[in-house]
Amino acid sequence: MAQRERFQTKNEIIKLASQMFLTQGYTESSTKKMAEKLNISVGNLAYHFPTKEHLLAELTEKLCDYHLLVLEAEIDEGSTSLLAYLLELTSMMAVCEENEVAKDLYTSVYKHSIPLTLMRKADTQKANQIFAEYCPDWTEEDFTLTENAVSGIEYASLMKENAQEIPLDKRIVKTLNVVMKAYNVPEDIRKQKIKKVLKIDYRKIGSQFIKGFSKYVETINQQALKA
Repeated sequence: MAQRERFQTKNEIIKLASQMFLTQGYTESSTKKMAEKLNISVGNLAYHFPTKEHLLAELTEKLCDYHLLVLEAEIDEGSTSLLAYLLELTSMMAVCEENEVAKDLYTSVYKHSIPLTLMRKADTQKANQIFAEYCPDWTEEDFTLTENAVSGIEYASLMKENAQEIPLDKRIVKTLNVVMKAYNVPEDIRKQKIKKVLKIDYRKIGSQFIKGFSKYVETINQQALKA
């Protein structure tokens, strides 16, 4: 019983964190406020997640999984395709353009080592799968080093601090082109994929990334409790 209660408490923390991060932002959320809302001690919360950064890492993993579900429903090339890879970044750029709270959440992942390390590892595996045909001689180290550089490009594209006057679609074209070029994607394919991305309602997908995430977390938590 005690183990199940601990598991339930952990899931309640994750559920509340997803709601707070998406309504007031990661930066403005605090573990103290979470503990108060859940009527538990800060120490009890820290037992499950030693810091707020650990909570962000937990939710980053779930958010990436949720992105794939949304993308799978929206495109015909599958959630592990090059198109999905490009559309995920594009949709994140779009939602960060329109939603400051979402921007705070996404950019916080890149600013903190625990979630960033987790994301880079997952993205390196994804890149290895997607870009292997364009980089046949690359080692695991090559993919890791390139992903580290690409994650910096991604962060800059979400921040947009130095590109306020440049329209979103132009920033998307430039960003996607640079990312694909880093993985040796030929120019004709780069142009073809970018053209296809721009025809998709990436603003709607970006909005879906945020709007449905808390419900997704609640659903998978309930499923875990029943297992």
